[in-house]
Formats: sequence, C-alpha cells, structure tokens
Amino acid sequence: MLGKTHFQNQNLVLKMGFFVNLYRIEVGKMKGNNEKKVIGHLARQDLNSVRLKKFCGILTIILSTALIIVVTLYFVQTQRFSIQDAEGRYQATFMDVNSKVVNKMKAMKNVEMGETRTLGTLNQGTYKITIRTMTESLLKLGRYPELKGKLPEMEKEVVVTDSYLEEVQSKAKIGDSIEIDLGDGKESYVIAGILPMQSTADTHSIYVSDKLIERKMPGALYSIYFKINDTQGWNEAGIKSEIDKIAQQLDVPKDSIVYSSYYFSLISQKSIQYISVILGVSLVIAIISSIVIYSIFFVSVLERIGKYGQMRTLGMTKKQIRKIIKIEGNVLTLKGCFWGCVFGGIIAYFIQPKGWYLVNTILISGMASAFVYFVVMLSLYKPAKIASAASPIEALRYFADTEVNINRKHSYKKITLWRLALLSVQRNKKKTFLTILSLGICGIVLMASSSYLNSIDPYNMAKKSMPNGEIKIELGTYGPQSYTSKQYFDLQKNNILNQELLKKLEDMQAVESIKQYKGTVCDITLPNGDTDIFVVDGIQSGDITNLKKFLVDGEIDFKKMQQKNGIVVSEASEWETLWDWEVKIGDTINILDSEGVPVKYEVVGIVENGADYGGYNMVYMPLSNMEELRKDVLNLTYQLSIKTTSDTNVSKTEDMIRKMFQNEMPIQFTTIDDVAASYKQRIDAYRKPVYGLVIFVGIFGIVNLLNMLFSNMATRKREYGMLQCVGLTDKQLSSIVVKEGILYSVGSISISLIFGTIFGIILCNVFSSFSVFGKVIYHFPFKEMTVYFSILIIVQMIFAYIIINFYKRESLIDRIK
Repeated sequence: MLGKTHFQNQNLVLKMGFFVNLYRIEVGKMKGNNEKKVIGHLARQDLNSVRLKKFCGILTIILSTALIIVVTLYFVQTQRFSIQDAEGRYQATFMDVNSKVVNKMKAMKNVEMGETRTLGTLNQGTYKITIRTMTESLLKLGRYPELKGKLPEMEKEVVVTDSYLEEVQSKAKIGDSIEIDLGDGKESYVIAGILPMQSTADTHSIYVSDKLIERKMPGALYSIYFKINDTQGWNEAGIKSEIDKIAQQLDVPKDSIVYSSYYFSLISQKSIQYISVILGVSLVIAIISSIVIYSIFFVSVLERIGKYGQMRTLGMTKKQIRKIIKIEGNVLTLKGCFWGCVFGGIIAYFIQPKGWYLVNTILISGMASAFVYFVVMLSLYKPAKIASAASPIEALRYFADTEVNINRKHSYKKITLWRLALLSVQRNKKKTFLTILSLGICGIVLMASSSYLNSIDPYNMAKKSMPNGEIKIELGTYGPQSYTSKQYFDLQKNNILNQELLKKLEDMQAVESIKQYKGTVCDITLPNGDTDIFVVDGIQSGDITNLKKFLVDGEIDFKKMQQKNGIVVSEASEWETLWDWEVKIGDTINILDSEGVPVKYEVVGIVENGADYGGYNMVYMPLSNMEELRKDVLNLTYQLSIKTTSDTNVSKTEDMIRKMFQNEMPIQFTTIDDVAASYKQRIDAYRKPVYGLVIFVGIFGIVNLLNMLFSNMATRKREYGMLQCVGLTDKQLSSIVVKEGILYSVGSISISLIFGTIFGIILCNVFSSFSVFGKVIYHFPFKEMTVYFSILIIVQMIFAYIIINFYKRESLIDRIK
C-alpha cells in the first residue's frame, strides 16, 4: 500500500508544475475585475483536459432531455391529433329519412352534410358486399382516403376498394370492366374509381350511382351524416343538444338519431387512468435520468479533486472551486440541452407529425431543460462541497476510485485474478452501485413490461370473449351494434336465427353444442341525461349463477329484478370515459320501448368488465322484462355461439355454415381466431413504445458504464503497471479486466432478475384489476431477457477488448510514470 501511495503522489508532483505555471498566469489576471472570466477560462480548460468525461456528460444530458421531450410530446401530440382529427368529422347520423329531410337539411347554413342510400348486403361465399351510394361531402366527413378516379354517375359504373380487389384476386384498374353480382346475377360494371382502404371484417363496400339505387329500390331512404359548423371548444352535451334541436326542426324521431361515439371520444378529455400512465412513465424517466446524470457527474468531479487540491495549494478559495465546478456543469448542460431539444423535437415530430405544434414543443423543451439543469446542479452539489472543503494536502492524496476507511482492518487472503477484479469493483462502492443500478433499471423496465405483455394470451382472451363456442353468428350485417333500435326491431321481427336454422346447425356432425343469446338494441337515457344506443343482453335464471361470480357491488336477485325492473351493468371504464357516468347502485336509467315510451330501470348490481358471459356484457336485464319492451318481437335471439367438436377444423366448419345462408341475409360471422388476432394486434401495438423506452434506458446505462470503465482505465493503469513489474502477465491482466466486466454484468443481471420479477408480478396484478386485457397469469420473459443479457455481456466484452488494447499501446515504463 505504501508503494502505491508513493507512486500516486509522485505522479501528482510531476504534473503540478503545469498547474502552478497555469495558475500563476491566471492569478495575475484576477487582480482586476476579471475573476469571472478567469474562473470561466479555468473551467473550460479543465473540461478540455477530460474530453471523454465531457463527451459522456453531454451525451447523457442529450439523451435525458430528448427522452423526456419525446415521451411528453408523444402524449401531448396524441391528444392534439385527436382534437384535430375530430374537426371536420361527422358528429351524428339521421337514419332512414326521406328526400324531403335531405333537401331541408341541405338548405341549412350551419350544417355540413353528406347522404348515402344502401341497397343491402349480399353474401358472396367467404365474404360479403354492401352496396351503397357515396357523395363528395361524405368522403370528407367520413375521413375516407383520397379517391382515385371519380364517383359513379351512370348505372353501370362502380367504385371498389383495394381490399375488394384483393378478395376477388383482380388486378383491374380504373376504366376496366369487372363482373359483380349486385343481386341480379353477375353483370359487367366499369370501375369509375378505387378507394385505397382495407376492410376491417369480411365485408367490402361497393359504391354505386343513385340511378342504380333508384331503379332497383325506388324511394329508398337516406342516411344523413352531418356536423354542425363552428363547434370548436363546445362540450359533448352542447353539441348533442344542438343536434336534438335540428332533429326536432326536421321532425326526425329520436330513435333515428345516432351520435358518433368515435367523434365524442376524440374530443373528450383523457381519463384519470390515462393521465396516471403519463405521470408514471414521466416519473420513471425522471428517476432514470437523475440516477445516470448524478452518477456521471459525481464520479467526474471526485476524480479531479487532486487537481482542485493543487489549485487550493496555490491560493484558490472554496467559493472559487465551487464556481469552477458549477460553470463546468452549466457549459455541459447548455450544450446537452440544446441538442437534446433539437433531437427530441425532431423525433417527436416523426412519431406523430399531425399533432406536432411548435408552441408545445418550445414549452415542453423549456420545462425538460429546466428539469435536467436542476438534476445536474443537484448532482454537482455534494462532490463540489467535498472538493472545496478538502484541505490542499488531503485533496492531493484523494483518489476517486478509493473510499477512505478509518477503521481499516488488515486481512491476509490469497491473491487471485478474481480477487483482484473484485477489489477493483469494490474500490468505490457508491460509484459501482450507481453504475450497476443504471444498467439494472434497463433490465427491470424490460423484464417488468415483457412479463406483463408475455403473460397476456390472445387466444385465452378470445376464449373468455367467446366462452361457449369457437364460431359466433350475429343477426345484422355488422352485428347489432351497427343498427338503430328501430332498425334492429324491424330486423328481429323476421328473425332468421330461428328454430329451423338451429335444427340444421345441431344436425351437423362438426357441431357439439349451440348457445343462444337473447337481446336487442335499445335507446337508453343515462342518469346524466345522455341518450345512446346499447346492446342489452336478456338473461334467464340459469345465467344468474355465472354472473354472481363476477359481482362487484350490489346483489343479483332474479325475481326482484323481474318485479322491480332491475338491471345489472358492467364496471367498464367506457361508462365514465365516453358517457361521463360513474356507475353506482341505485342509479336509474330510461329505456324506450317499441312505441317510444320511456321505462325506468334501476341499477341493482355491478359486475366485472368482461364477465364470462359471452354477449355484449354492458347491460343485463331479465328476458321477461325485455319481452315486455319488445312485445311485437317473438324471437329475441341476436347471437348463436357454436361449439365445435375437438377434432374439427373451425375454418372449414365456418365455410360449411356460411353456405346455409342466402346471399341477402344480414349475418355477421366471427371466429375465435379472428378475435385472438385482434387482441394480438392490440398487444403488439403496446410493445413498440415500451421497447423504445427500454432502448433509451439501455443507452443511458451503457454511457454510464463507458464513463466508469474508462475512468478506471485511466486511474488504474499505473497500478496494473506495477503488478506487471512484479510478474503479472498480459494474459492475466486481460483476464482481470474481463472478470471485472463480468462482475458488473452479474450485478446488473441480479438486480434485473430480482426487482424485474417483483415489478412484473405487481404489474400483472395491477393491470388485471384495471381489466385492460383481462386477468393475466405471470410468465417469465425468457426470450427478451436472454437477448438483454446477451447484449449486456457482449458490450462488456467489447469494452474489455478496447481497454486491454489501450494498455498494450503504452509501454510498461510509460504506465508507471
């Protein structure tokens, strides 16, 4: 130990001449009023003498500032884009109105509208086509993609979609002829235009001229899609009130009004859960940034305490030392924040260009820079205090990679390569801990998020959504949710999901069982006065036992529900998000019967969102009460859930069932594979931003590791040189460096595994309670963590190789000088 101290002090004395001469020159300049300039000059020269530290510090600040800006702007721009996207969209639809209403509405100056007429939906085997008209104004209000070509004007002209051409495997272009069956057998039509859009289901739209509709269906009713002009800044209630007034002026019945739930979801403020996620992500980023910045600047200042001691020896005051350190922090922060703001703004723009706004970018960049500046100053406070408080003699003997231990205990242990690597890691426990922690946080974030995402099984979620079968047949071209209550009432009067169909399905060898779901579409006025269309499930006494398993509040007594018009609702967040209704036991709602008379119902029970029932799972009422609401409807079946035999191919069975229906029948098919694919798409959409955050955090950790390893390289090359003087070989030195890297990797991996597992389990439990993707069971993310650990070890090996080659470039004599 004596030899080490001797050589360390000898090196400082040899270098002291440079600082003495430099400081004498600068002290001479301080005699006037140039103290600030001189201290600034010394600070800049000090930074230029440690270029690697300067690079690591600026890079860390750039990454911290950019990450905070990107994440914050992403959420802000998404909200802004939602509001922008709502502007120009239709706000409501008047269904099934005549031409007089259309003409009157066209005369209104405060309304922008577009009308369409539908000929019907036809089954084409494995897919369906909906035949309708289109107008230029409706293309705009519906935010359709830009039409290639023109809208049809003649009977033999059509507009088709890209997805339809793909479905029929046609390479036809605008002006070409194509054979389509529009109800009278296949005929040749000229393609007047092509809409570049994909179908979200198995139904494709064919747009025809008004002349064709009038010939095939004279007097066909219209659907009017419209928006009220100049409603920016209006709330949902105000817009809906104005829509109701227009409906009264035009004598449009209440049940023909359909409000655009998508439009109102766009203009609504984000929920508390959404804001909590934003704050949570921002807090994680702030903590990670703080740890990495603190680690780099703390180590950087402590490494130069010897230099500051030389300045103290020549007469510099404590205050001046602190000023030099503060100026260094200011220089690095100014450069880092500037480029961080530039890169952060550019990245945020490319992530969500339509929601980008210069004022928001400037404000958030300013706040992010202020936060980073605060963290840097906080990181410099303690080391600056240590550097300025140390006496000149103590400062000359201080080494950043050594912690002073007054009660030193002498131990006699065998010197091995692992022992030397461990001693090197233990030199400064705080610095080592911060480095391992910065790498470990990356692993924790990756492991926790991957644990949750990997624990979600799309197929199990689909089975929960379809608990009684693999094939679902719904009454309605796009399902019941796409109809008004009046339209669905008329559809159920001649319900094709009847006993005859049921018997045919039951006779199929591939079908094991069939579950019938009773229900209908109702106009419901909520406690806050909002009226909207909902699919209501009609339950029977046999369903009560299952629903009670998911009861959250209240009670489910079937007889009391029948006698007192009781209903059960789900605790879905959509109630509050879309309709501003915080569901409580005892709340009353009004449901219109088939004659338009409101009937009062009371909420007697609340069940979990996505209860294992299999219907629409929003509102449940006794089937007998529903039959009173729809007295003219004899068959309230709206869905059949078909369970196939274990050895049956679901897709083939679906094709067989489709052939049982005539072309014009309004039927919607859904398989469990379709639902699973939809869930998987949603889950994958969450992975990209999460893994993007992990990459940013990983870069933080690698920069911190780079800073520490090269710091150790510079301060310990003398010690390793002394060891080589007494017999340590180049191979053994390489082994020590590699083993030191392995120890850092093992520490980071341990933190990742321990805390990543804990937070992963917590994440699964917390989000399960929110019912975001239903209940999930924890699964360890083997694939993601294997990739992470491999990258971590590879990076350590690369750094070790660089350090070893750095040592080899210098002779042994140069290293021990």
